[in-house]
Amino acid sequence: MEETEIQDSLPPANVGPPHDGPFNRSASWKFALVAILASVVLFAVTVPASTADTPEYVAHILSYHQHRPDVPLWEFGHLLWRPLGYAVWQLTHPLLSSWSQDNPVLEITADFVGINFLVGLILAPLLFFLCRRLGLSVVNAAGVASGFMLSSTILNYAHTGMSYNPGLAAQMAGLLLILNAVESPGRGRLYAVLAGTALAVSFLLWFPYVLTVPVVLLAGWMVHPTGNPSGRPDEAIFASDRLRVIALATAATVAIGLATFGIGAVIEHIASFLALKQWILNSAHGMMVERRLARLPTGLTRSFFYLGSDGIVMKRFAMGDPYAPVHTLDLIRAGIWKVLLVFLAMLILFVTLARRRSTWPALILLAAGWIPTLAFSLFLFETSEPARYEPAYPSLLIGLCSLFLLPREIRLPRWFFATFFVLLAIVNLKAYVWDLRSLAAATNQRVLLIHEHTAHGGVAFVLSFRDGASSYMQKLPFSRLNRPGALPLFHVIEAGNISVVTWRKSAACRILQAWDEGGETWLSTRLVAQRPKPEWEWAEFDDLRVRWVDLPAFFTRFETNGRIGGEDGFVRVAPTANNRQTFVDFCRSAGEAGSLK
Repeated sequence: MEETEIQDSLPPANVGPPHDGPFNRSASWKFALVAILASVVLFAVTVPASTADTPEYVAHILSYHQHRPDVPLWEFGHLLWRPLGYAVWQLTHPLLSSWSQDNPVLEITADFVGINFLVGLILAPLLFFLCRRLGLSVVNAAGVASGFMLSSTILNYAHTGMSYNPGLAAQMAGLLLILNAVESPGRGRLYAVLAGTALAVSFLLWFPYVLTVPVVLLAGWMVHPTGNPSGRPDEAIFASDRLRVIALATAATVAIGLATFGIGAVIEHIASFLALKQWILNSAHGMMVERRLARLPTGLTRSFFYLGSDGIVMKRFAMGDPYAPVHTLDLIRAGIWKVLLVFLAMLILFVTLARRRSTWPALILLAAGWIPTLAFSLFLFETSEPARYEPAYPSLLIGLCSLFLLPREIRLPRWFFATFFVLLAIVNLKAYVWDLRSLAAATNQRVLLIHEHTAHGGVAFVLSFRDGASSYMQKLPFSRLNRPGALPLFHVIEAGNISVVTWRKSAACRILQAWDEGGETWLSTRLVAQRPKPEWEWAEFDDLRVRWVDLPAFFTRFETNGRIGGEDGFVRVAPTANNRQTFVDFCRSAGEAGSLK
């Protein structure tokens, strides 16, 4: 028994620096160059499923540029992201003005997407070198790095103006630097300060990355720089040189983070605790999601696999949607296997690392990454957005590398994850290369119809951001129709947002605004239908604060005097005195904003 325990505490037989060295052989650099070229090709052939809040960030930068005091540039949740976008726009405007015909929306959007493109070129070789530093062979390192780069989250946000991928790249850089600091006594202090700087940048770009900063710092203690995830038996985990490196990196992270947040607070005139609290709360963008635990499975799965409308089908099944009942066979067709596969992968990874004492440090780091990330999503934010889980990717990388370093006779976990990565590539490449382009093309005529009839201050009301017209804008951010005023859409329902409780008030005010600007208001015929069709991607009980019957009950009370687009088209709201007075009453209402009596 004693001999078994000693043997089990030793590192796996194949752990240690690869024979060709992690950085000093041409093979590593050749694969890194291939990774960069692959990133360029991947970016060129894929399109985003959604650009998420990119238009909002662009609008904030423009408003700031126009000296509007009510729009913050330094937002707590993405402190450096808008200032970075603004600075890059100022630098690139002379170069982009002829291409954009002096359209600032296109220029700022291009700048944001360009930043993410460059981040992709850095992230791919960075992941590869990290896998090499953690002990993987060239082939295994390339495979694991490819798996991360082909995840749905990274593929999608590479085409957007979101700060998730840049934050991830900064944290991965911090991990590589902290491992280098431990290995390089002569440059340990420099690497430690650079690591702390990179970690601070990660959560200054997106605050939830602060949750997994401890994982990177712990890795400096628990991961041997040549790839042994458990250290050496003859090396104390709290050796003084390691302590100095970690302490210096921690100090740099805290100092840079606090100083930068302090600068942001001063610029935004945060002078009291209440103002600070409100500054922090405003970064939630009104998210007030119900039943977060029920949304966790699909949200986590979306972080790896593209789900598309499959998530709506699963919601209908879980919530018992009376308008579109879902049966077990429908659930299988919808891709429930993706959810099961992701959770099985997590289970296999945790169990495999837990069974051997030599991989317990990697298990600790894995848990240290995922527990706070999941807790934050469940109790403080929301669980349906796939980017919520990106901060846990560094700990996931460490866990996977540790798994692939196990003795060769432990084959099943490695074969499982190799298969997982292949399926990931097939599903996501099919979606982002082909399916999403086809969906955008299918809605082209509907989009042109809206563009033609909402010129000069008009607006088209659609059910939600899942409407094909809205997703068209998200998938093709540089379309000629994605210019200011070219395709003005109003999303009536945003499930999970605090705005749901005031959707009637917001709708009435928007109609009055369109009329005051001399434009027309067109309502999607879906808003007056007595029951939703499955292809409209409505899920009853998705948000308990609104029911489908509320929509036709509100919109059918208004007079209309025109129709375009056939059955699934739009009706024009007549600018009659009765309609205007009704809208004025709703727009002036408070609280529940015009609940129907």
